Amino acid sequence: MLGMDKSKKTEIQKFFNDFSAHYNQSAFFDSEGLMYLDRVERDFIRDNTSSMKISRLLEIGFGAGRNLRLFKNKHIKIDGIDIAENMLEKTRKEFKEEDIVLKHEDVNNGLPYRDDLFDLVICIRVLKYIKNWRFVLSEISRIMKKDSYAILEVPNLFSVHVFGLFLANYFLFFIPNFIKELNKNGFEVVKVRKGAVFPFFIYKATNTRRFLSLLSSLDDVLNKILPIGLGSRNYIFLLKKV
Repeated sequence: MLGMDKSKKTEIQKFFNDFSAHYNQSAFFDSEGLMYLDRVERDFIRDNTSSMKISRLLEIGFGAGRNLRLFKNKHIKIDGIDIAENMLEKTRKEFKEEDIVLKHEDVNNGLPYRDDLFDLVICIRVLKYIKNWRFVLSEISRIMKKDSYAILEVPNLFSVHVFGLFLANYFLFFIPNFIKELNKNGFEVVKVRKGAVFPFFIYKATNTRRFLSLLSSLDDVLNKILPIGLGSRNYIFLLKKV
């Protein structure tokens, strides 16, 4: 293993295997607030890939397939890797009619693909579990074609995330340093989407559209006035391999 001890890997793998049966519902659809967080991510992917010419894409940590659904029936060859076998089996059943290859892999050991292969790589809510994320960034860059794109998401160190870190099995990113690492690996930052600002439990408990409208408006205002790296719980990057 690179960058993660065996017990930590087993803990994360068990968590997602146990969570697989109800993962999408519990993580994204149990409340209006959770659906809002899901829309922020998926709208960013949809809006920024709708005009791309994609012949082959990879999602790292595809989970229960929520992002892959955006590319169903689009005649795109889809690859996916995930650490949880139960997630893989669940998603494979749904996508059995697609041109798709899903693998059970640990990205800490590298990506099992040749150089210059993919037009698009997606990695959402995954890098926070990978201590050796710099190595993974270099691997993502390696397997991407020149002038291809990646969409990556990371949680922010300077946000309310930090108060729950002692209970979490992941870590946070100092965004300016993360951007420097992206540049070192041949990525140009094309677009950045700031995420939600308030604690996760508030969104999870929000089930009225009126309160959600207020919450999302406050997110927008704070994200406009705060500099990059401050406030937002997470950041989503559209990157170009140059």
